[in-house]
Amino acid sequence: MLSYFNPAKMFENHRVGIIGIGGAGDIASAYVICKVLKDFFGVSFCIPIAVLWERSIIDPIAGPPPKSLIKGAKISECVYFSSESYVDRGLYRYRPQASILASIMNDVVPAITLEYGVQGYRKCLDELISNYSVDCFVGLDVGGDILADGWEDCLGSPLTDAIGLAALSSFNSVIAVLAPGADGELPQEYVLSKISDLAKLNGYIGSIGLWSNYLSYIEDVVSKFETEASKIPIIALKGFEGIKSIRGGLRKVKVNIVSTILFILNTKTLYRRSRLALNLTSTKNLAEAIKKAEELNIITEFHSELRRMMASFANKAYKPQQ
Repeated sequence: MLSYFNPAKMFENHRVGIIGIGGAGDIASAYVICKVLKDFFGVSFCIPIAVLWERSIIDPIAGPPPKSLIKGAKISECVYFSSESYVDRGLYRYRPQASILASIMNDVVPAITLEYGVQGYRKCLDELISNYSVDCFVGLDVGGDILADGWEDCLGSPLTDAIGLAALSSFNSVIAVLAPGADGELPQEYVLSKISDLAKLNGYIGSIGLWSNYLSYIEDVVSKFETEASKIPIIALKGFEGIKSIRGGLRKVKVNIVSTILFILNTKTLYRRSRLALNLTSTKNLAEAIKKAEELNIITEFHSELRRMMASFANKAYKPQQ
């Protein structure tokens, strides 16, 4: 008799925490995938978990907010957002994606800050295990930047993913990539080639497709968030095939039916192949993590945001001669 792997048993009766590992916008897809796992894979409990690094159109100050700037939330190793929670930067305030999800769920949403590096990330995960009896984590990355080497010319946000990957390597977890190339940073073909490389090392576990009967549900949920990458599976489910412009036309995304697929990968296999994640493992704060990336000559989202922020300030301060 042939033996086979039943993917349903991987999650069946488990209490799962799905982390939007790539940044704030990934929480929208984390919420959707929670429903998929509960509906089809016998998951007894699933909670979406945010990572607090918003896009600069929401928070123009470079870097994620520290806990001291978060208001109206319960602060512990993690931050627990309600619908009333916000970040106060002094000159402005904004409502993070985690707070928007709290409104949708009518419940608190746990979130991970990055100010204490990988060690702080792990402490938050330990707290979630204690508070929610989570026994399996899924690090969900929309687009697949988590597979990058770090030096790709088109790569824009390697640090958030690598911190999460390093932290999850110590827990019962998998990495899940939804809609390869959907954020416009890595080409779809490149992400798929990286998944194939992992398969050669037995690091590819399997895949899950988003079914068409989820279309209206996904569309309704994602429309409430400030995210472009999480909208790519929606247009793919509608049959769109071609190139989609995002980020105000700065990035191009190849969209096809592959954009509806969630690829599940072995965390430890991927971690061992990520030089950046390996170097971040012992970091205790964000500054240390940024320095580690700089030592590897890797440009991070912090560096890109800092350049944009300084250019914006310079333009506002500049007055042409009369």
